Order: sequence, then structure tokens, then C-alpha cells
Amino acid sequence: LIPLQVAILLLMGIAGSLNRVHFSIKNAQEKNWLSVQMWAKQNTPLDAAFIVPPHLEGFRVESERALYGEWKDGTQMFFDPLFGSEWMRRMKMVGYNEGKPLRESYNELKEDDFERVAREMKNGHSKIFAVVTSDAKRLAFPEIYSNNKFTVYEVPSVEVGEFNLVEDSSHEFVAQSPQIGD
Repeated sequence: LIPLQVAILLLMGIAGSLNRVHFSIKNAQEKNWLSVQMWAKQNTPLDAAFIVPPHLEGFRVESERALYGEWKDGTQMFFDPLFGSEWMRRMKMVGYNEGKPLRESYNELKEDDFERVAREMKNGHSKIFAVVTSDAKRLAFPEIYSNNKFTVYEVPSVEVGEFNLVEDSSHEFVAQSPQIGD
């Protein structure tokens, strides 16, 4: 019985390879989303970082650039609960709100929300960019690239102030400016 099963699996493998289906991450991504990633790879410094719609995925793959976070990053919390707390904090920074779809809440972010995230990302990154969908309101930042579905803005350089990470009442870590006299 086992040799028969092996033979069947072998034949299935041969048949599958004859089909010659080319698999790539590019096959799974919407063309305008992929276009933003390719633009980022070809037109931004290697140490640039991006704030992207967190409900979308795969930006790191083709852009080869750092990003603040995406929803699927949260799957790693199963391996590290502290990572889960940080991930949830970041998702809240980019609009996560239990009562509203993530896409909608991200689209409602304002310039100061993006600047707040950019302040966190500034160390180690020469430029910070924000990507928004075409149905989001326009931002008052320099528009660097756009296509039918996405616009990329450069978030102006923001000063990185001193801050301390403190644990709040819900056991999440939040950035807090030091008090005068500290």
C-alpha cells in the first residue's frame, strides 16, 4: 500500500511540474499597490521608511523598505506577547479602532497623526513617507508619487524629542515626554 501511495504522490508531482505555473508574490498583489512598492524601491533611499495602509500587506517584499507595521504583522504575537503589545500600540497609532474598519480609520488620519508616527520612526531613517488610498482625504504634505489608487507623501522632517517608554494602566508601552525637572 505504501509504494502505491508514493507512486501516486510522485505522479502528482510530475503532473504539477508539467503545468509550469509560475508563482510570485507579484501574482497576488493588486497592480497599483505593486506599482507603489516598485516606485519606492527605485526612487527612495535604502534607509527610507513608510507608513502604509495597515489593512494591506506585502509592502516590504517588493519595496525592500522598512515600514511602521501592517495588520498581518500581528500574527507574530503568538511567539512573543511583548511584540503583541507593541504591535497593537502601533496599529492604534495608524487608526485601529474596534468599532470601525481599519481601512476607514486609517483614511481618517490627519497630518499630525502621520507626524506623530514619523517622529517614532525618524531615528535610523533618512526620509519617512506616508501612503494613502485615493479615497482618503488629501494631506498637506509634498505629494511625491501617485497612481489610480494610491498617493505617496513625504512626511516633513520632524524633530525627535526626548521621550520615555512607560507602561500605562492597560500594560501597554506608550511614549511620554519627560517632565520638566526630570
